[in-house]
Formats: sequence, C-alpha cells, structure tokens
Amino acid sequence: MKNIIISVNNGYYPISINNNFKALINYISEYESSQIFVITDSNVNILHFQALEDTLKKFKLTKFIIPAGEQSKSFQELKNIYNFLIKGNASKKDIIIAFGGGVIGDLVGFAVATFLSGLRLIQVPTSLLSQVDSSVGGKTALNFLSHKNNIGLFYQPIQVFINTSLLTTLPEREFNCGMGEVLVHSILDNSKSLFTLLTEEHERIKARDLIILNELVYLNCNIKRKFVEEDEYEHGKRQSLNLGHTIGHAIESLYNFELKHGECVSLGLVAACYISLQKNILSNEIADKIIKLIELFNLPTYISSLPPYEILDLIQYDKKRNSNINNFILIKDIGEVQIVQIEDLYTEIIPVLLRLQKPYYRSESPINAAKLI
Repeated sequence: MKNIIISVNNGYYPISINNNFKALINYISEYESSQIFVITDSNVNILHFQALEDTLKKFKLTKFIIPAGEQSKSFQELKNIYNFLIKGNASKKDIIIAFGGGVIGDLVGFAVATFLSGLRLIQVPTSLLSQVDSSVGGKTALNFLSHKNNIGLFYQPIQVFINTSLLTTLPEREFNCGMGEVLVHSILDNSKSLFTLLTEEHERIKARDLIILNELVYLNCNIKRKFVEEDEYEHGKRQSLNLGHTIGHAIESLYNFELKHGECVSLGLVAACYISLQKNILSNEIADKIIKLIELFNLPTYISSLPPYEILDLIQYDKKRNSNINNFILIKDIGEVQIVQIEDLYTEIIPVLLRLQKPYYRSESPINAAKLI
C-alpha cells in the first residue's frame, strides 16, 4: 500500500493506493456515519460492486446506479442523484462513495458538493483515467449543450481510495484511453521519471503487471498533487494539466462524446506538438519521442475526418479562454511547458488541424501512425 497526503485550502486528505478494498474499512471507520451511499454506473455495478459490498459488509450500503457513459454527465442524472439522496434521508453525517470512472467521479462530486451545501465524499475510482487523474484534485463537472465539462466547481473529497487490481478487468480500449492522461503528466513532470518509466516499461504496463501499475498510479497522483497544492482552483500553474485538452475537448464535443476522452487528448497532444513546432519552441527530436510514445500505447496520432472550422467554433468555449484570446498549453521540452496566448486562431490553428488529418512523419521516414477515424 502506498499513501500520498494532499494539502488543500481547507485541510488535507489521503490518497491510498492498494490492490484490494480491505484498507477502506479502516478509513470509513474513522468517521461516525449513519449511512453509506454508493453511487456507481451500470458497468461497474456488474463487475465490482459485489467485491466492494463483501468487504464493507459491516456497514449499511445503499446503492444507486446510473447508465454508463459520458452522456450521463447531465442535469437529468444530477436530478436523479438528488432524488436518491432525498429519498434516503442523506445527511451531513453520511458518506457518499463515488464508485466508478471519470464520469461517476465528476457527476457524483458535483452532486455531493451541491446537496445540503456539501456532504462527505470518498472517491473510489475504477478506471485508469480516474485513478491517475480525475479523482484527484477536487474538480467536478457536467456537460451542457454538448460542451465538455463547461459546468463545474471544485469540491475536495475526504479520501481517494484506489484499488489498482480493478485495472486488470478494463477493456483494452478503456485502459489505453487512461494512458492519454498518463502521457500528459509524463510531459509535465520535470523529474522526467514518469516519461522514463513509460519508455522503459511500456510492455509491462500494457501487460498490466500490478507492481508496475502501482508505481504508475503513484507517480501520476504525486505529479498531480504538486499542481493542486500550488494552485487548487486552477488560476495559474494548474492550467498546465490541460495540456492537449483544448483541441482534445473540441474533438470530443464535435463527435458528441462517441470518441473516448483519452483518444481525444492524445490527438490534442499531437496538436500541441505541432503548434509548439510551429512556434519554434519545441525540437523535432522531442516531438518525435512524444508521438512515438503515444503510438506505443495504441492511441491515435491523426484523425482523417476533422472539419477545422467546426473545431475552431468549439475552441471558443474553452475554459482557459480570456476575452477573445485562447490560452494554449504548449511544449518546450519533457518537463517544461508554456502557456501561450493565441488570438488569431484561423491563421495559427487551421494549419495544425489540417496537419492533424494526416499521419505524422519524422524527418527521416514515415511511421505507422495510429488512425482514429
């Protein structure tokens, strides 16, 4: 078991990394709780709820299930959760467990933050994406009018409890998509330890060796901890975590969330490399290394069906936008990024979107780029 303590404005909370649910009993026992409400999705309920319930059999669990998928990050499902909590007479003495992937964490976090002005929340993430990223840092969100995460607030849990053994049951596409956020963190990590791990141990990661998965999750959570502690409410440095997300979110919204978040983020990373190359702040050598790593984890590096002007329209809704200027997170080196303002999207971004429709070529020879559509 590995533990990380994350310090935030109103205190601190632990991130506990385990291979089972047993230690969760002790964490819950620390709180005087009348009831425990577990909110999960239809897939996780089938795969993992029984194991959680068997471990927590000394507690009274009340379960609510929402449909799996990004479409559930909606006001309708938020209303359904409110109704569930009202019918269960939920109070501030109770504990709400968000048991699922990124959708569950975002949606349940938002519901818990706004119900009775805030209840006690434990995040128990079940996907790679949620274990390495979305469960840590207190961001909650809904999608509105087909725009990704444009309604949200910050609300910290009392605990993040990670069981890495759950990652062995993920479909390959879901696991690969989680690697999209891992790749983002590896570029932000100035120690370069995560990028090195991905480069040297990619076969063990893809084979889902639990020892290496524990290390992978730990490194990612620790990287994110540093950004959250320095800038909890994303006014400055924490915006760097959105590397690859400006164009990535636009692609995700354009396809009405039919494409996976990690796939869109990987395309956003490639786009960030192209913009950085265009501005002469990134070398071809580093761009090659980044894009090769994206390919190693079977993530897309180009998308042939990408209407550039529709993407530009969606970029206008990016949360990093100030007035008429978009902020893009660009790459200078592994471990070094830069927030750059781009005012003329048509001149600077259209060429990048056109280039994103074609396979990436190294200076020496073409590579077998992974195509999405």
